Amino acid sequence: MKKLLTIVPFLFIFLLAGCNSELKITVLPENNAQVEFRTDYSKTFKDTFSALTGKNDSTVFSDQNLLNLLRQLGTKSPHASQTGNSMQLKCICSTTDSRFTGLDILTVKDKTAVLTIGPEQIKNLYSQSDEETKSYLDLLMIPCLEDETMTVPEYEELLASLYGKTFAKDLVSRRLKVELAFSGKKETCRAEITIGELFTLTQAKTWQLSSN
Repeated sequence: MKKLLTIVPFLFIFLLAGCNSELKITVLPENNAQVEFRTDYSKTFKDTFSALTGKNDSTVFSDQNLLNLLRQLGTKSPHASQTGNSMQLKCICSTTDSRFTGLDILTVKDKTAVLTIGPEQIKNLYSQSDEETKSYLDLLMIPCLEDETMTVPEYEELLASLYGKTFAKDLVSRRLKVELAFSGKKETCRAEITIGELFTLTQAKTWQLSSN
């Protein structure tokens, strides 16, 4: 079985910036996958991000910085563009590159792609993030990273006690839409989950798509 780690550790922090984010993964021939990511920045997130980290968001989210990060991850044909508060990224990842293995988020076997999202995947993502990204994620006190059982309303209440009700509601209600596809095939598999649901998962969710 070939394990596919997309650019998720890199995208994870940007996922938190968006009101709604979309991630499309297209399985290509010769052990490659095309990754497309789009998000619309939240003003609340950018204000809070700057306050917590002391960093100007325009530096963190610049086109050149995004391209440099994509290249460091070993991606091919990287593209990054921003319009207003919207960001789009596109690149090709090798499914056999050691930098893209270990998360067990997407596996491809016998012409079937399986997407898995659960506590173990979140922990793997965290462990493969750099120290700076980990420090940002630690601020969010993600329940599934600590093996804590918590409902979405309970997690929202925890965040509200630390960063205010507006930020808490904004974060837990953000949606991630994921689409799986095989190159040259019309059929796709789509999934959607809120950040609140993602961070409070106690069991993995799976979706699969066959290329037959």
